[in-house]
Amino acid sequence: MNDEFIKMMVRRVVEVAVSGQALRNQGAPGVVDAAKDHLLEIDLREWAQLDAGSFGPRLDAETAALVEKLPADARSWGAARKAINLVLRDAVYSADLCDHFSLRPLRPVLELPLDKHVGAGIAEDAVKFNLSVPAWKQIKTLAPSTSATYQDAASTIATRRGIHRVDLDLYYWRASGTKPKRS
Repeated sequence: MNDEFIKMMVRRVVEVAVSGQALRNQGAPGVVDAAKDHLLEIDLREWAQLDAGSFGPRLDAETAALVEKLPADARSWGAARKAINLVLRDAVYSADLCDHFSLRPLRPVLELPLDKHVGAGIAEDAVKFNLSVPAWKQIKTLAPSTSATYQDAASTIATRRGIHRVDLDLYYWRASGTKPKRS
């Protein structure tokens, strides 16, 4: 695969992951375009080098950088964090990008992209697993401390399910309308 093809694949991941639907109602027009422009510039090779100890600080720095690129009326930490997590997750899920950038070791440390569907799923499972999470509000008001609480709960839930935290999105995303039918 040549560099041009890889760039096109990265662009596709960013375009699909950071959609109007993923970042709707964030307070100002231009949020999606600003997020996409920023995320097209990240170097996935650098992310592949991160381990459990260095991933969090890098994600925090990238979140802060993206917040600054968002329109002034929509500088939401939660929206920025969600956009980055969606792109990283989808890059890992893309076999070609995962292989090209050696992203496989990143999967165990990836965060679960948070939104109202995921928040509801975590809250429901938290009761089952005797965990405590605050009531979900909305992504544009999500604070780092609340996100950390949800990510900690997600880690526990994922471990008990035998999957990685990031993979819980498959269970929670629009859970009411996407559950597979049992035969």
